[in-house]
Amino acid sequence: MTAYHFPSHVHYAVVQDAVIFMDLRADQYSLLAGDKARLFATLLAPAPHTQGRTVRIDPSAHDENARARHALVTELLNCNLLMPGAEATALTRPTLPPPREDFLTAGDECAPRIRLRHVGRFLIACLVSAWRLRYTTLEDTVRAVERRRRTRAAKPPLDGPELHGLVTLFQRMRPLYPKDALCLFDSLALLAFLAKYGCFPHWVFAVTLTPWSAHCWVQYADVSLNEDAERARHYTVIFVA
Repeated sequence: MTAYHFPSHVHYAVVQDAVIFMDLRADQYSLLAGDKARLFATLLAPAPHTQGRTVRIDPSAHDENARARHALVTELLNCNLLMPGAEATALTRPTLPPPREDFLTAGDECAPRIRLRHVGRFLIACLVSAWRLRYTTLEDTVRAVERRRRTRAAKPPLDGPELHGLVTLFQRMRPLYPKDALCLFDSLALLAFLAKYGCFPHWVFAVTLTPWSAHCWVQYADVSLNEDAERARHYTVIFVA
């Protein structure tokens, strides 16, 4: 059997009768549909430790689908979605339950008054996030968020009311930064703002097929911090940072 693997910057999700790929390095999505999507499912290595990250084909096979399998693997290789060889180390990704509730409603009862230090931290979070999205790749930005969580998430987690209060502060101050609402920027800025208070929730990337939409939000356990929980549940998660 010949093995191939998905590089760490490539993720995929099966949505209806299609497979959607997310390439963080290229900052783009691509799609397999119909027969190609069904054929893709037969290529995935069955070993549970691979987490669907490895593809194997038998180069000596001569059944009627052998040529199609080879053609599909070649297509994925040419698009830099696959790499030759087995993955050196198993890639483990965080998993989250579908959001049960959200923090879109104001947490006025637990939100502190807006003070100068809050405004300063908010503006720094926004400026750094805007700079990252303009001058670095999405892959580098995601890796920075993951690295920050690994190196700094040592404090006990915030309780629900305190976290809700900080999210409410961010929402109140959002008009201070004149940038159109955009899920990528708003999620990254919220992550940066919360990090200044020792809180490190996850960044969820998800897709829908009909209609096509790519979206992201910030989630802590089963609580969506900046997206309606019911709307978020209509999406299929493709990647969690």
